[in-house]
Amino acid sequence: MKRILFPLLFLALPAQAQESDRDFLTGLLEDNLSGAGRQVIVTGFQGALSSQATIERLTIADDQGIWLTLNGVVLDWNRSALLGGRVSVNQLTADEIILDRLPKTETTASPEAGGFAIPELPVSVELGQLGTQRLLLGESVLGEPIEASITARAAIDGGQGAAQLTLERTDDGPAAKIEFGGSFDNASQQLVLRLSASEAAGGIATRLLNLPGNPAVDLSISGDGPISDFTADVRLASAGQDRLTGQIELIERPDGQAFRANLAGDLAPLFLPEYADFFGNDLRLTADGLRRSSGALSLNDFDLSARSIQLSGQLQLRADGLPDSFNLTADIADPAGQAVTLPIAGETPVQITKAHLQLGYDSRSDTGWRLDGALQGLSTSGFRAQDLALSGAGRIGRSTAGAVVGGSLRFNGQGLATDDPTLQPVLAQGLSGQALFHWQEGQPLALSNLTLQGPDFGLQGNLRLSDPAQGLRLSGKATINADDLTRFALLAGRPLTGAVQGQVSGQGLLLAGAGDVTGQIDTTNVTIGQPHADRLLQGQAQLAFAVTRDATGITLKQLDVTARQLTARAQGQLSSTATDLTAQIALTDLAALDPAYGGALSADLALKGPLDNLTATLKGNGTSLRLGIAEADRLLAGTSTLDIELGLAGDRIDLRRALVQNPQLNASAQTQGEAIALNARLANLALLLPDFPGPVTLTGTARPQGTAYALDLTGTGPGGINARVTGTYGSTAALRLSGTAQAGLANVFIRPRTITGPVSFDLALNGPPQLSSLSGTITLSRARLADSALPFSLAGIEATARLAAGRADVTFSTAVSSGGQITGGGSLSLSPPFTGDLQASLAQVILRDPRLYQTRLNGDVRISGPLTGGALVTGNILLNETEIRVPDTGLGAAGSLPDLQHVAEPADVRETRRRAGLLGGPDTSSTATRPFALDITIDAPERVFVRGRGLDAELGGSLRLTGTSDNIQPIGQFDLIRGRLDILGKRLEIAQASLQMEGNFDPRLDILASTESEGITASVRVAGRAFEPEVTFESSPDLPEEEILSRLLFARDLTSLSAFQLAQLASAVATLAGRGGEGIVAKLRKGFGLDDLDVSTAEDGNTAVKLGKYISRNAYTTIEVESDGTSEIQLNLDITDSITARGSVDNKGDTGIGLFFEKDY
Repeated sequence: MKRILFPLLFLALPAQAQESDRDFLTGLLEDNLSGAGRQVIVTGFQGALSSQATIERLTIADDQGIWLTLNGVVLDWNRSALLGGRVSVNQLTADEIILDRLPKTETTASPEAGGFAIPELPVSVELGQLGTQRLLLGESVLGEPIEASITARAAIDGGQGAAQLTLERTDDGPAAKIEFGGSFDNASQQLVLRLSASEAAGGIATRLLNLPGNPAVDLSISGDGPISDFTADVRLASAGQDRLTGQIELIERPDGQAFRANLAGDLAPLFLPEYADFFGNDLRLTADGLRRSSGALSLNDFDLSARSIQLSGQLQLRADGLPDSFNLTADIADPAGQAVTLPIAGETPVQITKAHLQLGYDSRSDTGWRLDGALQGLSTSGFRAQDLALSGAGRIGRSTAGAVVGGSLRFNGQGLATDDPTLQPVLAQGLSGQALFHWQEGQPLALSNLTLQGPDFGLQGNLRLSDPAQGLRLSGKATINADDLTRFALLAGRPLTGAVQGQVSGQGLLLAGAGDVTGQIDTTNVTIGQPHADRLLQGQAQLAFAVTRDATGITLKQLDVTARQLTARAQGQLSSTATDLTAQIALTDLAALDPAYGGALSADLALKGPLDNLTATLKGNGTSLRLGIAEADRLLAGTSTLDIELGLAGDRIDLRRALVQNPQLNASAQTQGEAIALNARLANLALLLPDFPGPVTLTGTARPQGTAYALDLTGTGPGGINARVTGTYGSTAALRLSGTAQAGLANVFIRPRTITGPVSFDLALNGPPQLSSLSGTITLSRARLADSALPFSLAGIEATARLAAGRADVTFSTAVSSGGQITGGGSLSLSPPFTGDLQASLAQVILRDPRLYQTRLNGDVRISGPLTGGALVTGNILLNETEIRVPDTGLGAAGSLPDLQHVAEPADVRETRRRAGLLGGPDTSSTATRPFALDITIDAPERVFVRGRGLDAELGGSLRLTGTSDNIQPIGQFDLIRGRLDILGKRLEIAQASLQMEGNFDPRLDILASTESEGITASVRVAGRAFEPEVTFESSPDLPEEEILSRLLFARDLTSLSAFQLAQLASAVATLAGRGGEGIVAKLRKGFGLDDLDVSTAEDGNTAVKLGKYISRNAYTTIEVESDGTSEIQLNLDITDSITARGSVDNKGDTGIGLFFEKDY
C-alpha cells in the first residue's frame, strides 16, 4: 500500500500545466511503482491537481506477465490537511480488482530476528474508505474463480495504528467471510488483535484441506495485551463443533522473543475416517521456546500426543544453523495392539504395527549423535515388511574452517514382500546396507562404504559430492556382485543363470552432463535363455569400457568384449559435427554358438561424418563357414568376403556399395549415378537342387523414385528358371512378377518337407507390400512332395492358385505313392489369420506300414476357418479292407545312445538326423498357434482284420474323432464280427473283441477267447496297445497261468509234460505274448525247478527251448530242444575259477569235449 499511496500523494507537488504534465506524472507514477521483477502500467490518469484523482486502468506484471489489474481507481483526499501535517484520504477505491494469479516472489528472509513496531512517519495517515465491490481471483489463486468485496479503514498517527478489514464472498459459491480488526500503540506496546474467518459447507478451505464431508469451518484468533506479554486465544471449529482450542503466548525477554503454545482438541473429524484411530479424540500440543536476538533458537520443550502417537523433544540451535543439542523421541502404536494407518496422503493406505525413533545429541557432554529407529509390520500398496531397522552415530563439531558433520548409518529389512512377482525373488531373503558420510563447511560431501547387500548379491561404493554452484560434481567408485543371476530372472523377463562381478568408477558434473566413466564386468557361466549366446558365454566372459563426455562430444576410449571364441573392440569419437567410430569383431570358431556351426568370422565396422549424414562401412571375412543347413553350407564353402557402405541421413538409408563373394556366390550392388546396379551369380544351382546343374544369375537396376525404388530385375538358371521383376517398390508397390522357376527353391523354408517340380507364375503386387496385395496366377506341374512325418509321398502334383482381391482360389490333384488319388480345392484369405475353406477328396488312398497295418481310404475332408490356428476340420472317411498286425515280438528298438556328441558333423548328416527327429529340442514341424478343432467320422462296417500271434478276427464299427489336433478325443470303437485264436493247433473261438482309439489315435485291443475241457473253463485275454499287447490267462476254477496253459494245450498237469511238450508250451507262450511272455516263462522255470528256461527263434524260423540246471556246486547241464526234433545235451564242469571242461552229445550221436581258459579283466 505504501508503494501506491506515496507516489499518488506526490501528485500534490506543483506541476506544469495540462497535457505535458499528465504525461510527466504518468511516467513518474510508473517509475516509482515499478521495480526489479515488477512493471506497473498506468492508463487514463486524470485530476492530478484536483482533490480527486482517477486512473482508468493500472496493471502490475512480473516476468510471467500481468498478475494484478485495477480498473476505475479513485483517490479522494483532503489537500489542505497536508498543511497540518496530516494525510487524509476520504476514499481510495477501485471499481474492479482482478488478481489472475499470485506474483512470482524471490524474497529471502533475514536470519536475524526483529521486533514489532508501527512505522514512524513524518505525517499522520488517515485512510477512510478503502476497497472494492468487485474483487476477482483467478482459478490459479485458490483453485477456482472467486468474486468478493473488500472494505477497509486504517489510520497511523504518532506511533499509534489501527486497521479494520472485511472480505466477503459475493458470487454463487458457499458463503465466506474474513474480518480483521487490530490496533497497536508504540508507547504502551498494547496490541489488540481480532481475526475471524468463516465459510459455509463445501467452501474453499474444506476443498483445499480435503476435509471429509466438506463441513462449514470457523477460525478465530483474538488477543488484547502488551506485546511483551501477549496471549492469543485460538479456536478452530467445523460443523459447529470445536476441533482445536488453546492459547499462543508471546513473551518479550531481554535476550529475545519467547513463545509458548498450548493447544488441544479432537482433530479426527478433520481427517479421513481411516485416520480417526490414529488421532483419537484428544490431541494435545505444547511448546515452549525462545527466539534469541542473535538468531539462535531454543525449543525447550515440545510435546505432541494423540491416541497412536507420542512425540517429544528439545532443540538448541545456534545462529549458524548447527545444533548445540537435540533430543527427539517418537513412538507410534495402537493402544489396542491393532495396525495403525498413518495419515499419509496417497491412493492406498500405509499401515504399521508399531514404530520407535530415538535421536539425540548434546555438545556439552559429548560430541557424538546417535540414531535408533525400528518399524514393524509395514504394509502398503504392493509392499510389505515385517521388520525395518535404522541406526546411526556420528559427530557434529566446529572448526576454524567451519562446521563439521559426519557419521554412519545402517539399515536392515527382513520379511520383505511385494506384489510384483518379478521383484519378489530379489527381496525375499531381506536387504541390509550402510553408509559413512562426512561433510565440512566449504568441502565436498563424502559418502564412503556405501553398501546394499542381499543374500547372494551386493553393491559397494564411495561417492563425493561438491561444487553445487558449478553443476554439482560427482565422483566415485562402485563394485557389484551377483553370485546367482537366477534371482533376477523374473525381473529381467528372461531365464538367467550364472554369476556377475563388476567395477565402475567415474567423475563429472551432473547438471552439465559432462564427465567420464570406466568399468569392467566379469561373468561366469552366464545364460540368458538364448541358446547361441548361452554357449558363447560359458566359462569366463568380460566387458571393459571407458567413456568421456564433454563439450566436444562423447569419446569412446575403450569397449572390449571377450568370451570364449569371441573378441570385439570399439573406440572413437561421437559428436554432432564429426563422428569417427570404429569396431572390430572376431569369432574364431562359430561352433561356440552352435555345434552345427563352424568356421571363423571377422568384421570391421566404421561410422564417420556428422550425425545427420553418417557414412557406415562394414567389411567382413569368413572361412569355411557352416550353419548346419546342407544347402547353406555348400554355398558358404571356402573364403567369403563382405563389403558394404551405407549413407545414413536422418531416417533415410542409402546403399552405396555392397559386395558378397565366395567361390560359389558372387553378389554386388553398386551405385551408378542415380541407380543401383545389382548383379548376382550362383556358380552351380546343383548345390541347392542336385538335378539342375548350372549357373543362376540375377541382374538389373534399382533406381530411387521418391521414397520408393523402380526395379528392373531378370533372373535365369537351369531347369527353365527365367523370371522378370519390373515396377516400383516402397511403402506401396506396383510390381509385375512373371516367369518360371523350380519349386525346390522353397525347400529351405518348408523343412523338413521337400518339394520338386516346375513352377510358373504371372503376378502383380499393387498396394502395400503384403500378400493381400498380390494378384495373378501360380501353377505347379508334375511336382513331388515328401514329408518325413508321413508314410507316403505325393507325386504328379498339379496345382493352380489364382490370386485376386486378397484371396487365393486353389485347385489341386495328386497321386499318393502308396496308392490312390487326392483331389480338391477351395479358397483362402491372403491376410492374417488366413481364413480358408479347403476341401479334399480321397479315392482309394492306401496307407500302410508293413509291420503294423494297411488300409484303403475313401472320403472327403474339409478345413474351414483361420489356418494360423483355430480352424475346424470335418469329414467322412470310409475304411475299405483294413488289416492291423499284432507284431510277433513288439516294436521296441535299440534307441539312440545317450549323451552321444557328434564332432564336426557334416551338414547333410545333421540334416538327416533333424528330419528323423533325433536332435531333440522343440519340434521343427510347423504348428498352428492354436490347435484345429476336429469332427471327423471314420466308418468301417466290416473287414477290419486283426491278425498275428495266432489271432484272426474281423471287426466293424464307427469312430468319431473330436477334440483338437493337440488333444484328439476318439469316440466309438470297432467290435467283433467273427474270429478265432489258434495255439498249437488248438482253435479257440473269440467270445468278444473290440478296437478303440485312445489319446492321439493310439489303437488299443481287448480280445477274449475261451474253451472248456475236463471241467475247466480256460480263457486267453489279449489286451493293451495293438502294437505291444499283454497276454493273460484265466480259468474257472482258478489255477496258475502256467497250469492253465498246460491244460489248455495238452489236457495234462504241468508236471507230467515231456521235454518236447514243454518246448511246444514255450513256443505257444512266445507266439501269444511276444515280449510280453517273459513273466509266464519265468513261472514255468520256477514250476519245473530249473535254473534257466529260455525260448528263442532261429533265423530259419524254428523255435528252440533251452533248459538249464546246476546238478552240483561246480557242475551245470543244459538241454536244448528245437521244434524240428533236434536236441543236444551239454555238461559244464568248473575245475578252477579260470578253467572249465565242457562236453556235449546230440540226438544224432555227435559228441564233443574241450578245456576252456577264461579270465575277466
